[in-house]
Amino acid sequence: MALIKACPVCNTQNASSAQRCESCGAMLIGVDLSEAQEDRDAAAPAPVTAIEPAAAPGAPRRCPHADCGQLNPPGAQRCVYCDRPLEPEAALQASIRWPWTEEVDIRDCLLIGREAPAPAALVARLEREYSNVSRRHAELRVCEGAVWLVDLGSRNGTFVNETRLAPHQPVRLANGAKLRFAADLHAQIAIRHGQS
Repeated sequence: MALIKACPVCNTQNASSAQRCESCGAMLIGVDLSEAQEDRDAAAPAPVTAIEPAAAPGAPRRCPHADCGQLNPPGAQRCVYCDRPLEPEAALQASIRWPWTEEVDIRDCLLIGREAPAPAALVARLEREYSNVSRRHAELRVCEGAVWLVDLGSRNGTFVNETRLAPHQPVRLANGAKLRFAADLHAQIAIRHGQS
């Protein structure tokens, strides 16, 4: 009786010492040894059927996360290797509402400050009305399904719900978080989860 490692993704029978599937490349570390399929089926006659056997319930699914990318069994909801969801998360839409009644979408990253690469209109307004905001004050970033704020070492501070942030320490923001940059510049975050 031969012992093998059956791939959890494609069911290929691999050598008992294999670490990756020879067919699909899936990791086999942690897969239990089992009896080879031909040994189990040798005594049983092949079934006779007039209809086609049912197709596999689906194709193997590759983990969408760049640092993993492993193949997973059909129907899996979470990656068996990194334990993260296999379905893409609903698109996150975020914006910041300024006191001058302007709402600006946060795509990937938004610099708050009185010099580029902050948006030119923001730079001009801050120079005119909020000179105590640093040139590179803070950064808003959308990543990993959340909105993050980091103080870039500003002189007069960045605040979330009136709590001062430690410099260079990203803080995850909740929908409706009230922000303050330096003494006078107030804003609010709006976060919506929608379809891609």
